[in-house]
Amino acid sequence: MLLFIFLSLLIIALLIGLQEYNEGDHVMLRHRTERLLTPPYVSAQPTTDVPVDVLDERFMPTRRGGFRQYLVHWSNRSDDERSWISATEFRRLAPDLFEHYTRFSSTEPNFH
Repeated sequence: MLLFIFLSLLIIALLIGLQEYNEGDHVMLRHRTERLLTPPYVSAQPTTDVPVDVLDERFMPTRRGGFRQYLVHWSNRSDDERSWISATEFRRLAPDLFEHYTRFSSTEPNFH
């Protein structure tokens, strides 16, 4: 009997809680296979920071060859927030700056 009362109160609490959600709220859904599905995370603030200057570059050797990284200064950020990013990320975030830098400033020969 006590279990029945507990389950009844739990169901009522869940029903009341579900009514408090508004349109656009992120709610977890239970799929038939018992996997929990959630909507993808979307930042409240759009990221507008992009690399605006390249300060240095380095080659990071690995067992499979290696990869190049670039020390960049970001728009809307202080000098303390400069960071190293991969060539792939640099090309994706600032394609024009990446092309300009690799064409005119890179230490490797470029045959364009």
